[in-house]
Amino acid sequence: MLTHVEAVSYLSYKSTGKTAPLVLECEDSSGETFEVVTKLKGHGQVFPGVFVCEAFASMVAAFLGLPVPKPFVVKITDQFARSAIGEVDSETLNASLGLNFGTQHWASGYAIWSKRGAVSKDMFQLASSIFAFDGLIQNPDRRDSNPNLVTKGSDYLLFDHDSAFSHFHDIFVTLPPWEEDSVEFLKEHVLRNGLRSQLYRSGKKVNMLDLDELVEKFRRLDRQTLDSFSTAIPSEWDSPTLNAEGIVEYLLSCVEHLDDIVLLINKEA
Repeated sequence: MLTHVEAVSYLSYKSTGKTAPLVLECEDSSGETFEVVTKLKGHGQVFPGVFVCEAFASMVAAFLGLPVPKPFVVKITDQFARSAIGEVDSETLNASLGLNFGTQHWASGYAIWSKRGAVSKDMFQLASSIFAFDGLIQNPDRRDSNPNLVTKGSDYLLFDHDSAFSHFHDIFVTLPPWEEDSVEFLKEHVLRNGLRSQLYRSGKKVNMLDLDELVEKFRRLDRQTLDSFSTAIPSEWDSPTLNAEGIVEYLLSCVEHLDDIVLLINKEA
């Protein structure tokens, strides 16, 4: 689920993205090393509870069989912070001592999804599932101006879920996804035009996404599974309004209202 690692060296930083994540070489307890794109809790755009959203979205996506990078809990030590002085703002690093969220840096060859990207017949089911997944977790931040989606041939990779569960943020979305008009943000989804074009080419009705497999897997999200996700998340990442316990209850409600949610998601496709 979430692998704990410790940052050992600074490699680079991501010039795009409001949270300016770092690419760090990290090491787990066995000595295995990973390149990890790490968001720092001391950055001004990383708000309380955001790491809970990131971690839960990653674990739920993996459970559903969606392609996401491996998630990590990244420990920033005082020793590492001192070693990175000159590479990273020292104030941000010092405010980030302890546990931060990261994902494995993807291999070379991936490219950011283009807003003109076509969804092939073979990729229709996966693209449908990604579209619906963002509706279920209330993630409005996978759109043309900020795709948070990379591709390599027929492979997709989803990343950056700090805006997920936005019902709790009370900024982007204020209604749970089983309420009317709650997933209207999907009209701006980066895959919507490609999905609609593929539906047209295949002679299918608009609003008929291929979601049977996703729905079957989502129904298996029971309390035991979700509690195991919650237990994996450091309690220090919780905030009063955005916390693991609240997201568990939210997702259980989504399972209960799944048929209604799927109807609304299809309506926006």
